[in-house]
Amino acid sequence: MDDPQHDLPEVVTLLTTASTPEVQQAAIGRFFAPDAGLNHPLCKVERAPGSRDIILGIYQWYRILSPVVKLQVDSHFYDPDSQTAFVGVTQTFKLWFTPLPGRPAKLLVRLTLEERSNKHYIIQQEDFYEPEDLAYLVWPPLGFVIRMAKFGASAASNAGAWAVQNTLGWWKPKYGPLHKE
Repeated sequence: MDDPQHDLPEVVTLLTTASTPEVQQAAIGRFFAPDAGLNHPLCKVERAPGSRDIILGIYQWYRILSPVVKLQVDSHFYDPDSQTAFVGVTQTFKLWFTPLPGRPAKLLVRLTLEERSNKHYIIQQEDFYEPEDLAYLVWPPLGFVIRMAKFGASAASNAGAWAVQNTLGWWKPKYGPLHKE
């Protein structure tokens, strides 16, 4: 990349939604360093010589599983001091063999860049998903279960806080519920 702040939306879109395997392969070769790493909730590639080829295989499998990926870059930020970029993305990934529709999932992508020969290359990609969004991608019914479990955990957290505050007096604010100041 010549200008990460400007180029990021196009780069992320091209990597994920390339029109052909050749375009995808060229994009991985152009934007990832040969020794790049990747950390995704479902797979991991350590930085090592030639690791870019493993990352290419993951991106190829991603497109085989979901031949049509819809992606929107919602926001992006590049910090030149730390060589770190953050990209907020909404993507729709649909497994080709399931009759269930694809569901939009939000994720945050953190890219660590390194300047080599006046170009910025991705040396580390990290993908962060909400648990239910990841589950909807893999097996949609599980996404609903996780979503309901999170609501249940929220209720249990409040019940636990109330019980401990009112029986033991721990972590109990002086004033009652939130009030307007």
